[in-house]
Amino acid sequence: MKTIYIFSIILFIVLYTQVNGQVKYVDIEPDIRLEGVHHLNLDLDSNGSIDFRLIHDTVLANWPNEGAQINVIHHMGMNEIVGQESGHFYPKPLAFNTLLFDGSKSWGIFEDNLALYVWVITGGVLSHHGLWRYLSDDRFVGFRMQSDQGQLYGWIRLFVSPDGKYMVFRDYAYMELPDIPMLTGQGIPIKTVEKLEVSDEFDFGDGRDLQISFSPPQDEIALSHYRVLVIKSSAIGSIDLLAATNVPVGNVTKVYPGTNHYSFFLNENTKDVDGECIKTGEEYVVKVLSLGRLLDNPENALSAPSAPFSLNKLSAIKENAKEDISVSTSNNQCIISSDSKIITIQLYNLNGQLYKTVNSNSNYVTINLGEFDRGALILRIETEQKIINRKIYITF
Repeated sequence: MKTIYIFSIILFIVLYTQVNGQVKYVDIEPDIRLEGVHHLNLDLDSNGSIDFRLIHDTVLANWPNEGAQINVIHHMGMNEIVGQESGHFYPKPLAFNTLLFDGSKSWGIFEDNLALYVWVITGGVLSHHGLWRYLSDDRFVGFRMQSDQGQLYGWIRLFVSPDGKYMVFRDYAYMELPDIPMLTGQGIPIKTVEKLEVSDEFDFGDGRDLQISFSPPQDEIALSHYRVLVIKSSAIGSIDLLAATNVPVGNVTKVYPGTNHYSFFLNENTKDVDGECIKTGEEYVVKVLSLGRLLDNPENALSAPSAPFSLNKLSAIKENAKEDISVSTSNNQCIISSDSKIITIQLYNLNGQLYKTVNSNSNYVTINLGEFDRGALILRIETEQKIINRKIYITF
């Protein structure tokens, strides 16, 4: 069995390279949410015949003694679904990059309605059915459907709520050529980040000065990670998608998916794409490379460049260098006083991570340091007259 699996992986890689253009991908926009009583027929290959049916039923007529939340997929004819037999045949909630081929999984056709997640109360007794129970993320239904030429492998992406009260149909894909294996998630396009911005926040004279922010694409399931590329403005024309993909990993900053907005600082050792440390006196732009995580031949996407920027002395942005600003620590407190009114004080660690922002309209501010661990903090103090940075040490 193990030999067959390894052979199939090799076969898949060879075939995928040849037929990558034969993946039919369809994005459901907007996503379809099934709740209450909602039955959705799926003609995936648009030939006029129903291939599968998604069913959500809510039955609460005799609540709380009787009731049910039903999430099932119905397969038509000889179309099959990857699953697991446990009393009944249940569709498996497949992760991204699961290989679909003839010998890889159990294929089921002997039951019509296959439970994704069903809970039922009968006589006041609760029972659960299906393998999609309590999942917090999207998963894939693997299928193969019959055509005149052979079997077409494909996937359907769904989200089933942990309480079973609804499910969401997001997208699907299948191989248009028969009997060709494919991966779950194959065909999902990689998109670029948006709202890319760079701001100069400190006076270190290296990457720690720079705060990078961007908004990710709405769907990150096919993404491995982002790579932040700092490029000399004079070389921007030479960094296209291929060149960006080939930049050594030591000359980029990796950022991993996991939030709806990204904001972070570079570090003192951050290099540009040429391998040189970021420095004053040079104009740069930033691009973000989105890397796919498909096992074979993943797609990538490169963002538009940020606005050009250079490292500047923040203390020179506002005038009146004669202004007196005092910073002292005592008894778990940091005391800041200024000749002019203080607007904001931001506290960062030495890696540029923002811990806290204090807004003010006074010449005198006291900050409680008891919530911070022992070590060094950077204070960015903005007054009506200028911006300065101060380092303090917490020793208590």
